[in-house]
Amino acid sequence: MKNLILVLKQNLFYVAIFFTILFIAVFTFANPFKSKDISVSIFNSCAIDKLQGISPTDGFFSVSASGNLMAQGWVGDSIKTTKSDFLFIELVNDKNDVIKSIKARSNFARPDVASAYKNSAMESTGFNLDLGKIKTPGEYTVVLGSINGGQQQVCTKSFRVKIS
Repeated sequence: MKNLILVLKQNLFYVAIFFTILFIAVFTFANPFKSKDISVSIFNSCAIDKLQGISPTDGFFSVSASGNLMAQGWVGDSIKTTKSDFLFIELVNDKNDVIKSIKARSNFARPDVASAYKNSAMESTGFNLDLGKIKTPGEYTVVLGSINGGQQQVCTKSFRVKIS
């Protein structure tokens, strides 16, 4: 037993990598929220511009828990460079529990996005959504993504929010 503990201590980096890979595998393949017929990929055609009307500082939002949480941004399809069929926003705590999940359609014009992508179809990629009241203050990861046909894409950009 002492030898096993010594080996684990000496190889702590490899143990951490093992558990990270195990976590990713379990979350990817055993996620109860994911439909069985949807494949998942990552993309970068997205942004959360404001939460509660406040822009992020270094990718981090700090907002008040009073009132409903409002999110503004855009989500496009990075493969077809078009508007997504649906977008989703999830608030995830540090235990990887999804505490809020909203699925919606784009509902806000974004001519700046269309101009940046040089594609008029990207103009209708914006959203301005009410995520409702967040009852538990704390720090959360905001997961943003799109659903197009059978393809679910998750934004590669990292968004964090502190709700106090």
